[in-house]
Amino acid sequence: MQLFILDEWGSVITDDQMAAAMIDRVVHHGHLLNFGGVSYHMKDALMKQR
Repeated sequence: MQLFILDEWGSVITDDQMAAAMIDRVVHHGHLLNFGGVSYHMKDALMKQR
């Protein structure tokens, strides 16, 4: 699985307008969940950089 930041979706889908429409549909009714505490994903990524 590969994660893309929203600015890169146009290059993945090859159509910026289609990518914007898809993102709009997905996030329109979405909710932001903010979890506090230590991110194990970030911690693991930082350990691999060393």
